[in-house]
Order: sequence, then C-alpha cells, then structure tokens
Amino acid sequence: MTTYAGTWLPIATTQATAWDAISAIGAAFDAVGFGLTSDTGQITSAASITIPTTASALAAPTALGYQMRRLVSSHGFGTIYVRLDFFVYPSTSNTASTYRLLLRYTIGTGTNGAGVLSGTYTPSYTNYFNYLYMAASSISLTATRPFYVSSDGENYVSFCNDPVLSSGASGDAQSFVVERTRDPGTGTYTSAGFEIISPGNYAVAAAASDSGYYCGAAISVANSTVLMITDIPAQCPGYNLRSTSAATVYAYPISSFYPDPYGPITGAVAVMSSVATPGLTITTNMYGSDVTYIIAASCRGSILGGGYYTSTFAKIAFRYD
Repeated sequence: MTTYAGTWLPIATTQATAWDAISAIGAAFDAVGFGLTSDTGQITSAASITIPTTASALAAPTALGYQMRRLVSSHGFGTIYVRLDFFVYPSTSNTASTYRLLLRYTIGTGTNGAGVLSGTYTPSYTNYFNYLYMAASSISLTATRPFYVSSDGENYVSFCNDPVLSSGASGDAQSFVVERTRDPGTGTYTSAGFEIISPGNYAVAAAASDSGYYCGAAISVANSTVLMITDIPAQCPGYNLRSTSAATVYAYPISSFYPDPYGPITGAVAVMSSVATPGLTITTNMYGSDVTYIIAASCRGSILGGGYYTSTFAKIAFRYD
C-alpha cells in the first residue's frame, strides 16, 4: 500500500496557478498508481487550461477541463474509471484574481476514449456538494493545504483533502473513496462491483449550507446498475473495531449489501464524532492486518441505523498507510 502526502494551493487565478494545483494532486495520483488514461482532450499542461473571462459574472462554477484516471486490476477485474472535472469559482468581486479551483468527479466502468464515461457510472450533479470546498468564495488564496492519497494501484483509491479544514476553509473538503467489493469472509477483492463514499446529496434534497454530509454509492458490474444513498442495502456491521492509537477511538467498518453481501471496505471507516479529532490518525485491524486512517473534519456519515445515510453522529476517517 502506498500513501502520498502533499500540499497544494487550490486556486485558478492564472493558467500557471491552476496547473500548479492540478499537477500537485496529479503527481500524487500518479505516484500511487492511479494514472491517466489515453482519453483525448485532457488537461495535461498549463497551456491546455483557459481561464474564463470576467466580462460577465460567473453565476456558477465554470469548467476548466478534465482528467480521466483509472485503476487496472491484475486479476482481470473491470477497470475503475474516475473522471475528475476542474472548475473555477470566484468571490463576489468576480475577478480572475479571486478564482478558486474546484473539483467534481464521476466514477464508472468504461470510457469512450474522449472523456465520456460509458457503461455504468455515477451521476455528475452540478451542486455544491460535488465540488472541492462548498464555501469556496471564503477560501484563502494564499494558504497551501495538505492532502493524502492512498492506493494499492488497482483495487482502491482514497483521497483525503485538508482533513483539519485549515486556514479559513469551511464546508465540505471533497474527500472520497472508491474500492472494489470484497469477499465478506476473506476480504479478497471481487469482480462484482465498486463501492464509493463521497460528499453529496445524490438522492436527497439539501441546502448548500448543509455542509460535510457524506453518502455512499454502489456500482454493480454484473447488473449494470448504480445504487445511491436512499436505496443501497448497506450497513456498518458488528459492534466496532477498537483503534490501537494513542487515543481510544471506535472505528466502525462500512459494508455494501448490493447485489449481495460484501465485506467492509478498507479505504475508509466511520468513527464516533465525540472522540473524532480532525487530523487524528488511528490504527485498527482489518482482515488480519493493521490499517491506519486519518479523521477528516468536515466528513460526516452514518454508524447508526445500518446505512450510508447522513448523520451527525459519526465522521469519516480515510486510509492513511
């Protein structure tokens, strides 16, 4: 397993600053084996970015371009494709000097070679929940922020951005996990589908002020179906897994039950909010091996009631080893 720790400044005031930010997380993704596809039209340099004009107000996040990344299985399982779309968002002054860089992503089973996901894929909603920081106009234009990317290069990728919401950040910091399904007994990865934990209100209406709510999705490869927050048969099974870090924290595993029961993913766990200090790392045993996680400040998910539905009773901790 490989975790890459880096920093970036998520702004897009010029071609150069936008490319600096995109290439910073791109280098992390490359380092852990979450590489670019050969799809045409991707952002690959500063020259491939066009900063929007300020002649008229930007009413919503405005697209800069995209990258398509993938996890390829050494066992012949289907490739996981993730499309990362980059946007700019201004402050109320609406000048290029205030542009922040935002990120949205969609996940699927195929691509047409020109940036369009094919096969089975998640929706790409254009609301605040799918972007990098929900209160983007208040984000510092000068403060660099930490991020962590973990992957084995073929079965999962975990992106934890700014876990302590540093330097004035607020709202949802756009961390996410996508991981192949696991056999519930052995933990062996299977070809049945992908599990996803992400920010969003995929199927539940919510105001933009409702920050930090995380939900789940499951892609069934066999059934060519995506199930979202309201209809995934999923739960956090068992009582808990006690962490072995300096602090006593209870880590709750997260499983999907679509289309059949699957074992907990290892890309993320839920932890009780009352003891979930942002930035705290915890270690617990998963499938016979110790796994370390980092708790993200803005990411809230469910540990009660047996679902991926939103809750203020837990936070999400992302893989960090």
